[in-house]
Amino acid sequence: MDELKRLDNETEEQYLWKIGQLVDSGKIESWASINDIVNRELGIDEDKMRDESSFRKRYQAAKKFYDGCFSKMESEEYQKKLDVMNRELARNTIKFRDQRRSWNKQNFIDSRFDEVMDIIEERLDGFAKVDFVPHPSPVIDGNDSMIICLSDLHIGQCFSSYFGEFDSDIAKARLQKYMNELLKIAKLNKVKNAYVCMLGDNISNSLHKTIEVSNKENVIDQLKLSIEYITSFCYELTKHFENVYLASASGNHSRLQAKDLAQHSERLDAFIAWDVCRTLKSQENFHSLLHCSIDDGIAMIDIDNKSYLLVHGDFDSTNKQGYMNLANMVESFPEYILCGHRHFCSYSQDTKFIQSGSLAGSGDDYCIEKRLKGHASQMVCICDKSGVKGLFPIILS
Repeated sequence: MDELKRLDNETEEQYLWKIGQLVDSGKIESWASINDIVNRELGIDEDKMRDESSFRKRYQAAKKFYDGCFSKMESEEYQKKLDVMNRELARNTIKFRDQRRSWNKQNFIDSRFDEVMDIIEERLDGFAKVDFVPHPSPVIDGNDSMIICLSDLHIGQCFSSYFGEFDSDIAKARLQKYMNELLKIAKLNKVKNAYVCMLGDNISNSLHKTIEVSNKENVIDQLKLSIEYITSFCYELTKHFENVYLASASGNHSRLQAKDLAQHSERLDAFIAWDVCRTLKSQENFHSLLHCSIDDGIAMIDIDNKSYLLVHGDFDSTNKQGYMNLANMVESFPEYILCGHRHFCSYSQDTKFIQSGSLAGSGDDYCIEKRLKGHASQMVCICDKSGVKGLFPIILS
């Protein structure tokens, strides 16, 4: 019969297993009845032919091993253990895939981050194109000081809707309007010294999206424009005040990477402030207060022996507990705390929080979806040895 023939690719063990299965099924009477055929199919010479017991015993040993290993698998208890093992294997496979995706994502972000820093380094010398020629300092017949907040400028943000519009040109126009209004207030109050307080989020950035090459270029453009706008703004102030001081606290929009990956001190607001001071260092009545920074997001300045703490506001609440948390952090009790972040001007007499607004105002998708409406605004304060004696929220839209 054809079933007794050994196939070309069949091993000796596979052939004996096949014969044994035929014997067990009753298709073949016994091993002895086909002993000559088995010897011939296995290519054993006549003088070396084996008896049927040698083949039968090899098959029985293999069958015992097979039954011992695989018949047990049919039991319910063993199947449960096998299911547990399979689930654990599946979990480990998923875990490995997640780790690989996370690793690849981190590598992607790191490579993009390195490219951003390379572009910034390449273009560092080209940021300040305007030639700010030094000029004589004006003489003011007065003693008061003015705090000029620059908060949430969001240079680079662009939107147009029923509720408002904003782009870089509008930002420039609003800064000019801000300048005109604050100079009127300064003239009426005979202000001698101006303290420019940069409160973070000078640029819009693009960390909420996957960072593409075009977005990195946009961030570079945002840096260039913000440095140009703020430097020009401060330079203009030096023409109207005896002394202009600049201090800075960084905001959340200027992070170099996403929130869960960014280093706390890696914020482009600090770079912007540094470059503004570098550009205007030859102007004799312009003074940097960047050395007053306690942390990248906290600065403490002194105005007429009163302490003013600068923060962006993304880590702080403008209530008594927020004040105490900050006081505990800096180990002193500031007379006033200047902040931004919330995009509207306000003042709390109890907690001494002075909050400045946003240059963009409302009208972007986030504000529309959150039902947030407000005017573009910034805050200026008149102060003397007694502290703040006048608050002037300036509406810019």
